[in-house]
Amino acid sequence: RMKKASRVYFHTRNAIVTMQSLVRYRQCRAAYLIVRGLIIICQALVRGWLKRREARKERAERLKELRMHIFNLWNYAHTPLIHRSKFWVLFSGEGMLDIAIHEDEALSLWRVLGLIDQGKESLTRLNFGQASKAASEWVKLQEISRGNISLAEMSSVSPSSDPPTPPAPRRKTMWAKAIEKAGYPKITKEQSSPRKMIRKEDSRYKGIGLTRSAITALRKKSALGFSSNGLNQPDIKKNSLKLKEEREMLYNELKKESKLSTTSDALKQNIFVRFDLQSQKKRKVTLVNLLWENYEMADASAEAVLSLATSFDKEHSEAQTVWMNARKDARIRADLLCTVQACIVSIQGIKCMERERKHFYQQRAAAVRVLSNQSSSPMSSPAVIRLGLSRSNRRIYPSTSFS
Repeated sequence: RMKKASRVYFHTRNAIVTMQSLVRYRQCRAAYLIVRGLIIICQALVRGWLKRREARKERAERLKELRMHIFNLWNYAHTPLIHRSKFWVLFSGEGMLDIAIHEDEALSLWRVLGLIDQGKESLTRLNFGQASKAASEWVKLQEISRGNISLAEMSSVSPSSDPPTPPAPRRKTMWAKAIEKAGYPKITKEQSSPRKMIRKEDSRYKGIGLTRSAITALRKKSALGFSSNGLNQPDIKKNSLKLKEEREMLYNELKKESKLSTTSDALKQNIFVRFDLQSQKKRKVTLVNLLWENYEMADASAEAVLSLATSFDKEHSEAQTVWMNARKDARIRADLLCTVQACIVSIQGIKCMERERKHFYQQRAAAVRVLSNQSSSPMSSPAVIRLGLSRSNRRIYPSTSFS
C-alpha cells in the first residue's frame, strides 16, 4: 500500500508541477509579448521620427538648392517679376509636390535658355541630377563672362559640401626614383593623354538631353554664345521688354501720391525699411532696380512686387494666380497618371506570369501522361520522366514539385 500511495503521490505531484509550470509559462509569455510589443512600438515611433526629421532636412536642402538655381536662371531668362513673386510665394512648402514643381520650372527655364532639346526632355527628366549640375556650371560660366566671379572660384569646392579626402600616397618604384634622381620633368595624366581626358569630360554631358552648343560651352569652359545682355532668343527678348515695363510700372506706383494710389504711405515706407532705403536719395529708383537682384532679399522682393502690382495690374496678377494653381493641378494629374500606369503594367505582368505558369503545368501533365503510356521500360517509367522534367524545368519554376 505504501508503494502504491507513494506512486500516486509522485504522479499527482508531477502533474500539479507540470500544470503550474504551464500556467506560469503562459502568464510570463503573455507579459513578455506585451512588453516586447510596447518596446517595438516605441522603437518604431522613435525611428520614424528620426527618419522623418532626416527626410525633412534633405527636402529642405534640395528645395533650397533648386530655389537658388531657379533664382539665377530667372535673371538670365529675364522672367517677369510678377511670375517670380507668385511662384516664390505659392510654392514655398517643403513637400515632394513643391520640389516637383520647382523641377518643372527649372526644365522650362533650361528650355528657354537653350540648354536642353525639346525632343530629349524625357532624358533630362530621367537624369535630372546630372542636368542640374551641368546647368549650374553654365550659370558659373555666365558669371565669369560677366566678371562677377573668377575661374578659380568656379573650380573651388562649395562650402556646403565636404572636401574630398586626398588619396593615400603611393610608394615610388625603383624606376620612378631613378627618373626623379636624374632630374627628368614629371608628366601628368593630362599631358600624357589629353584626348582621353576630353572624352571622359564629354561623357558627363552626353545622354542627358543637352544641346550641342551647351556641351561645347561646358567642355571649353566658355560662355554659350549669347550676347552680353543674353537676348539672342525671341522668348528672352519678349521677357526683357516685359520686365522693363514692369519696373517702370512699379516706379510709377511708388511715385504716385497717396490720394491717387491705392498703396498707402505706410506700406511704401515698410518696403523701404525692408530694403534699408529709408534715408537714401533716389530710393524709388534704387528699390525698383534692387528687386529680385539678391537671393537673400527674395522674400522681401516677392512681398514688395505683390503689394505694388495688385494696385495697377490686378487682372494680370489674378490670372497669374489661376495659372499657377492650374500648373500645380496639372503636375498632380501627371503624377497620378504615372502611378496608375505603373499599377496597370504590374497587374498585366502578374497576369501574364500566372497564364504562363498554368500553361506550363498543363504541358507538363500532358507530357507525363503521353510518355508514361508509350513504354513500360525502366528508363521510360513515370518516376524517371517526372524526375527528368522536374530537373529540366527547375530554373524556370523552382517552386514546382511532383506528387
